[in-house]
Amino acid sequence: MCQVCGAMWAMARPLPKAAPPSGRTSGVERFLNSAERKCRLICEADRGWAMQCEDLLERLRNSAVSLDAGLTCAGHGDSCEHQIVLTKGPTVVLDWDLYDIAHPTRDVAKFIVSLERLAKQCLGSVRALDSAAELFLKTYLDSGGHPHVPAARCC
Repeated sequence: MCQVCGAMWAMARPLPKAAPPSGRTSGVERFLNSAERKCRLICEADRGWAMQCEDLLERLRNSAVSLDAGLTCAGHGDSCEHQIVLTKGPTVVLDWDLYDIAHPTRDVAKFIVSLERLAKQCLGSVRALDSAAELFLKTYLDSGGHPHVPAARCC
């Protein structure tokens, strides 16, 4: 659990504002297209999930409308506990292949989802690390993270 806490702290610190934007731009539309493809695959594999998948997809679409598409920053791409190197000195967040330019809410949301997956896998419930996710979000905002991030939470 200590590594999860260290990972949360490292990911909660926004990328430096001076970080040069590099990589491709990953807009909200690209994310929604990916979510639609995944929804179709899940529905094809098990119709029992169709209503829940379609409901979630609709909530994502409705939330995306409120995002400022022009608001972008340096992005990580697949924020999770596996992308962090914990040391006695500064904590390092790295990714060799998915850095990009994206809306600031994307990496925060992906990290919270990774906590939910970790909670389900290790603790038996996706909600088992909700307090950790809330602490992560608070730390992100207190460290200078983008103020629109909490409003983008749709679930």
